[in-house]
Amino acid sequence: MTSGHRWELEEEATALAREGDFGSAGDTFVKASFEEAGDWFGSNSWAMELRILFKACLCYRLAKQSRQCEFAAWLGIDLAEEYAERAEAPPTPSHPPDRAQRGAWHEFVGDFRLIAGLDGVTDAYEQAKDRYEQAGNPTAHYAEGPIMSSQATFSTVVLVADVDYNYIRESTQGQLTDWVEYKQEYIGQFIDQIIASGEWKLPEK
Repeated sequence: MTSGHRWELEEEATALAREGDFGSAGDTFVKASFEEAGDWFGSNSWAMELRILFKACLCYRLAKQSRQCEFAAWLGIDLAEEYAERAEAPPTPSHPPDRAQRGAWHEFVGDFRLIAGLDGVTDAYEQAKDRYEQAGNPTAHYAEGPIMSSQATFSTVVLVADVDYNYIRESTQGQLTDWVEYKQEYIGQFIDQIIASGEWKLPEK
C-alpha cells in the first residue's frame, strides 16, 4: 500500500461524488481512509484517516444511506476516542507531548456525532475547548497536525456547500477555542444545505 494509492482513491471518490454516485463515493472514501490507516502510523496519519472518513459520512448522508453513515461515524468516533486516550498518555522519546493536539480528537468525535445525527455533539466540542485551554489556547491560524486536519474537515463542508470562502478564512482568526465555537455555529447549517441541495460541489483538485 502506498500514500499515492490513497490519493488515487480519494480522487476517485471525489469524482464519483461530483457525478452524484454518492453511495459508491462513500465506499471509496472508506477504502481511502483504510489505506491511510494501513500505510502510515502517527497522529498526522490518524487525523487524515478521520478526515477522509468524515467525507464518507457526508456522501452516505447525500445517498440517504443512514445505516452506512452511522457505521462510518461510529468507526470514526471509536478511532478518535482511542487516539485521544493515547494523547493523554505520558510522553515518550518517540512520542513527545503536544498538548494542544489532544483537543483535535475530541473535535473529530463532535464532527462524527454531528454528521450522523448522534447525541453528544456539544459535549465533545466542549471537551475539545477544554483541552485547548489546558494547552494555553494557541492561535488557530498556526495549527498543525491533527488540528489542521480537523480544520480541513470544516473547509470541505464549506466548499461542498458552495458558500462564501471567507468562512474558511474567518474560522481561524482567533484562538483555538474561538475556532471550535466558530465551527459549531456554522458546520451544522452548511451540512444541512449540502443535503438539501443533493450536490457535491467540491472541485476535483
